[in-house]
Amino acid sequence: MNLYNKAREFANTMGILMNLDSTISAWPLGDGVGFSEAIVMLRYSLEKGNNAKSHCQYETIRKVRALSTNMHESSAKNGASAMSFRSSPHCVNLATCPTDSIFFRAFLKGCQRLMFVLILVIVELCKFS
Repeated sequence: MNLYNKAREFANTMGILMNLDSTISAWPLGDGVGFSEAIVMLRYSLEKGNNAKSHCQYETIRKVRALSTNMHESSAKNGASAMSFRSSPHCVNLATCPTDSIFFRAFLKGCQRLMFVLILVIVELCKFS
């Protein structure tokens, strides 16, 4: 008997309701972790920027996140539910905003590193021209 079946049997015997079935079901349709915002930010980064003709800088595309977060936080949907912790220097509150997800934070960190490296390469290339 595998662990899943044994855990289920123990839970049923003791009358404990465990959330064992939700882990093997399909994820719901929709975007709750910020994939949409990430895709829009990537597309926006390809636009001509103020400092470069081929792309926008990180601080510019980051405004897409701010826009999405502000829109979400002012929506009725956000006012009706709270799912995860979000913290700032002066408070800790519950939030459901997709741009506060673990995925989106990792995406931003990757963008910041990649775009900073790109800026350093461009600066070094300009020194030689």
